[in-house]
Formats: sequence, structure tokens, C-alpha cells
Amino acid sequence: MLDIHGTSIFLTRGDTAYLQFPLYNVVYKDGKISEKTKYEIGDGDTLTLTVSKKANDISAVVFSHTTSEGDVIKIVPSDTRGLNIGQYHYDVELVRANGDVFTVVKDSAFNITSEVTMPNE
Repeated sequence: MLDIHGTSIFLTRGDTAYLQFPLYNVVYKDGKISEKTKYEIGDGDTLTLTVSKKANDISAVVFSHTTSEGDVIKIVPSDTRGLNIGQYHYDVELVRANGDVFTVVKDSAFNITSEVTMPNE
């Protein structure tokens, strides 16, 4: 089961999830949003979700997925099946073809929750 509260994600260990991260171009005028348009992933752009045991530690990354085909990232059962129940960290980053880097979702909670039904292996 996938449940999202704000930027906190709750996912049952071993489940599949499709996470959508809508992207927007925003123009500010006088400190307020004056224009907001949907940003489409272009040629050479990548969107990456990274999940880690702790923030700011590349050696603690437990899985990462990158797409260049839209704003949806798929988590597969093998990503979480071997993880301990508990809280992890994640962020989402857009890297544009021109090298610009944008953090789409800042360091947030990625919670792995327990399951009752165990997978057949």
C-alpha cells in the first residue's frame, strides 16, 4: 500500500509503487507566483529518486531510480523487500540537459511499513 502525506511516503515493504512528481516552471513577480506552467521532461533531462538510510551519506543509499521519460518513477518489489521496517530518507532531483540541477523534493521521510502476506520466493 502506498500512502503519501505531504512529502512523506509510506510504502508497504515489497510493494510496487508508481510515484508521480509533477514539474512546473514558476515565475515570481513581487514575491508571489505570477505564472505556473507544466514542465515536460525534455531530451537529455533526467528525474532521479534516491532513497537512503540517512541523509548526506552516499554510502547509505538503498536504491535509486532515474527516468528520462516523464514525471513518474516506478518502485519495484525488490527495491524494498530486503529493507528493515522503519524510516528512510529520500529526495528527487531534476537534471536538465543543459546541466541545471533542481531539487524537486527536498530530504523527506520514506517509511517502509510492515506486511502480513509474505511473497513466494
